[in-house]
Amino acid sequence: MSTATISDTTNSKLGSLIHSWSIPPGREWSCPGESTLCSVRCYAKRGFFRMPNVKDSHVKNFVFSETAEFENWMLSVIAVNYVRVMRIHASGDFYDIPYIQKWVRIVKQSPRQLFFAYTRSWRKPELLPELIKLAGLENFQLWWSLDRETGPAPLIRGVRRAYMAISDADARCAPDDCDLVFRDKPQTPMKKANGVQVCPPENGVQTRVQKVTCSRCKICWNKKNTKWETELSPYLYGNDQEINAPSLK
Repeated sequence: MSTATISDTTNSKLGSLIHSWSIPPGREWSCPGESTLCSVRCYAKRGFFRMPNVKDSHVKNFVFSETAEFENWMLSVIAVNYVRVMRIHASGDFYDIPYIQKWVRIVKQSPRQLFFAYTRSWRKPELLPELIKLAGLENFQLWWSLDRETGPAPLIRGVRRAYMAISDADARCAPDDCDLVFRDKPQTPMKKANGVQVCPPENGVQTRVQKVTCSRCKICWNKKNTKWETELSPYLYGNDQEINAPSLK
């Protein structure tokens, strides 16, 4: 019997619509593409995530994810919990090729569900082809995670790009071809950073409506064109600078 678990829909940021799957963060566990800055500022290494029961649960998830039973278990859990949207890795990342391939098969067999994930594993060339396959699935939105140490991410059709800013000054230096900016410890209200939208739950703007959550916002799993495709593609097509995510229907 599995001891692995997915989250329920009570996460204060994700909101009432989204379940999530998590494993331990860090290069020693599941983050082969993490930068030094990411390692130091990782939200999944502090606060709630440091509670012993949470850390123990994520370790059990990681161990189980390496087994042959993981795929069928995840499919059954998705069905039993009536999952509509799942964030893969509220903590952790895609750590090797077999693990990514498992998620490709899970997502393909769950056409009624929507999935999304953020990853720095694009920095590992051996993992990139499998991540591109995952990005090509119609019900999956993949995001490249960047910060000022990662270097530029590859331009992959359908893959959006998010910049982690460690200060307001850093946010103003976000690449203007990104689609979203996350702020670690925001200091002032900021709807846009260098012309790029700031994650609404993190923009610091006070509203009279209900608290903005990922469930209400919906940016993260909206399969719209990436900003670079919309604004830069006329200059890139035909120059071998863009890779198309294949369709895996």
